[in-house]
Amino acid sequence: MFFKTYAFRSVIKAMEPHQRRGLLSLGVSLFLVLMSYPILRSTTTGLFLHYFGAQHSPDVWFYSVLAIMVCVFFYDRVQRSWPLFQLFNVTVLLSVAIFFLGLYLLSLQWYLAAYLLFIWKEAYIVLLVHMIFAVANASLRLEEAKVFYGPLGALGSLGGIAGGIVTGWLTYYFSTETILAIGVIFIVLSAAAFYGARGLFETKVPIRESTAPPPASPLLSLNGVGKYVMLLCFVVAISQFVINLANFKFDVLFAALVPDKDLKTRYLGHLYTLVNTVGLLLQIVVLPYVLAQFSRRRIHLFIPILFLGLAMSGLIFGSGYLMLVSFSFGTMKGTDYSLFSAVKELMYYTLGPEQKYGAKYIVDMVVYRFAKGLISLFLIFFQMPWLLDVLLVALCLAWFGLIFPLFKEERKLSQEKL
Repeated sequence: MFFKTYAFRSVIKAMEPHQRRGLLSLGVSLFLVLMSYPILRSTTTGLFLHYFGAQHSPDVWFYSVLAIMVCVFFYDRVQRSWPLFQLFNVTVLLSVAIFFLGLYLLSLQWYLAAYLLFIWKEAYIVLLVHMIFAVANASLRLEEAKVFYGPLGALGSLGGIAGGIVTGWLTYYFSTETILAIGVIFIVLSAAAFYGARGLFETKVPIRESTAPPPASPLLSLNGVGKYVMLLCFVVAISQFVINLANFKFDVLFAALVPDKDLKTRYLGHLYTLVNTVGLLLQIVVLPYVLAQFSRRRIHLFIPILFLGLAMSGLIFGSGYLMLVSFSFGTMKGTDYSLFSAVKELMYYTLGPEQKYGAKYIVDMVVYRFAKGLISLFLIFFQMPWLLDVLLVALCLAWFGLIFPLFKEERKLSQEKL
């Protein structure tokens, strides 16, 4: 810990003053964006569950996945010609317009606006966080990124915790709709902070760290490692099936146990505080120790067993107790964001540079979003409680079983490199 702190200070001191100011502004912007998210997530989710019920959650999840895919496709092309700081400001203004339009339409009792609010809440956070990290990637050398990304991630987690706490506090004084409007203010403030980072680099941002041209197709780069990447795709897809099944189970139980709209917002604020706190503790306390003391294989085997225990204790047999339901789901989400995300990234180090680019594109951009869309589509038509319970257990066991051939294939690839 002392070495990491010393390295961070050394790197920061070696930077130019304008670069330090820019990175501080970038960190503040990430803090504010991720502070806004629990507020907007709690309010838009509370409104959606109030007007449409948990049984329609898969519908809006499916539309959200489609919206994010369209936005990412569009932004990937627009940012090649637009200055990134201009694109960030346009996204903020668009977010302000959409959120206030949604609130206005709700005031006119056009309740379908709850779909609009929920969907854009999922899209804006992906776009803004992507642009913040694009600036960081473009303006930091590798040795700087190694010591800067840890504090940057911790700052983002603190923003999420603060947003959850603020949400819970605001529910004692304001309605859900007013709290949503307050959350939008933090998005605007994030744009002001992001503007302070404009001196880090000039306008256009390269998407990849490497300046070498990418392969013609991500699939072409996977020649010889296709089986390994396919197994990794299955693991990531099943993890998203489990998380979204647990999310739906939570929504159904939560909607039944908390009928009031403003109480939903308050409780969700507390829940997202739990999620971000779990993620932060895992990142700065548990993860460094676990990665040093245990093999990646053991960690990967532990996660589905943990999820199975949480699902059975909180979402299946403990489904009548709100605190147990919330703790189980919150721990699963926090673990997914931190521990699983970290050990999943380590699985790419077996691959070469071009293979890593292709694998990350296929797994993170295609399979991850396709899996979320597929399970959402499934849940639109199949919502029987017994079926969801059986699927949760079966998928956790299948996830556990896939780890063995995944690491067997990894050992084979490592031996071929020797």
